[in-house]
Amino acid sequence: MRFTNNARKTSNLQNQNYENDYGSTNQRMSLFPEEDVLTREIETWRDYIDKLPSEEDKVVLTKLLNGCYKYAVAINSHAQLHPFPAESLIMSLLLSQHKLINQLKLIAHSKLVHEDQDKNVDKTSSDLS
Repeated sequence: MRFTNNARKTSNLQNQNYENDYGSTNQRMSLFPEEDVLTREIETWRDYIDKLPSEEDKVVLTKLLNGCYKYAVAINSHAQLHPFPAESLIMSLLLSQHKLINQLKLIAHSKLVHEDQDKNVDKTSSDLS
């Protein structure tokens, strides 16, 4: 099977056998095969990011997408069985945002608890005076 250079670049398989220009078969390997699907999927969002109205939006979305690399193994595993890698990317974004919301809830809750404790201490001190 003979591929053009563009076909080699856009192939969605991590390791693809192909016949090179000299007739021998090579195996296409990546230095980071667990990131291939994710990297390609993020690249499909580059035009969208470039069209965002503010630099802040561009930075925030880029940071969100790059944060998905910690889920690269799960994304690639899902991509092997499902034809739409954007699904796992979006689920990873949702997961990271949900974790952040939970962390913020814990921080807010602990601040409320400390404020209530401080109020109780102040009330007890004033009652004793």
